[in-house]
Amino acid sequence: MWPFTNNKVNEQINLDGIKLSPEQEELFEKIENSSEHFFITGKAGTGKSVLLQYFKGKSKKRLIVGAYTGVAALNIGAQTLNSLFNLPFGLIDVSKLNVGERTKTLLRHVDTIVIDEISMVRADMLDAIDFLLRQSRGNDVPFGGVQMILFGDLYQLQPIVEDKALQQFFAHNHGGFYFFNAHVWKNIKLNIFELIEVFRQKDQSFKNLLDRIRKGEIDDSVLSAFNHRIVSTTPEEGVITLTSTNAIADNINYRRLN
Repeated sequence: MWPFTNNKVNEQINLDGIKLSPEQEELFEKIENSSEHFFITGKAGTGKSVLLQYFKGKSKKRLIVGAYTGVAALNIGAQTLNSLFNLPFGLIDVSKLNVGERTKTLLRHVDTIVIDEISMVRADMLDAIDFLLRQSRGNDVPFGGVQMILFGDLYQLQPIVEDKALQQFFAHNHGGFYFFNAHVWKNIKLNIFELIEVFRQKDQSFKNLLDRIRKGEIDDSVLSAFNHRIVSTTPEEGVITLTSTNAIADNINYRRLN
């Protein structure tokens, strides 16, 4: 079964219950009525996932959806990028990639590719996707002429590049390891849109605190605001306790299990 989506398929969200905000609606129309590439970003709670699911379910385009991690893929009813494009793990050398017939057939018939949590995707993986699309479609334009729609927040999880030698490799060969450091972006335009309205929180003072933490602008006033909301250091009965370390969580679980 082809992993294309259409306006009859959506496993994650009841589309009939979604009413897009004006900025989401405008962005949906821009994406749907264009073949250009888009990066949709915004802080947590601005409706990136809702817009993605809406586009996935309502678009008339033949599209496939992927994400870097299995958890992210499950959240949007998609596949991991490694599975979707049959990519190896670790540093990807495009000269060693072979396009299987099933992958080639799939990529030859797609109009749009949607990638969620793009902040975690490394430059080499995006260049590999570009290479596979060009090879599969016999078209040497960027991404083989396929529209790329990227969702994510660069303030959140970054690509995993822990090895110092690998960091130096990306710095020397790409100028960095983020998705926007991929060679494919050098000659094409990426339309960037930031969703502004936060739906997840209604308390404006709390939203301001979260935004300052997101930007790393933490001072005594921020710490004081959160510390004043501490009710008890002893976990209450019948509630889930969120902790800052595994050690605290293990200790609580050990006591409760006993």
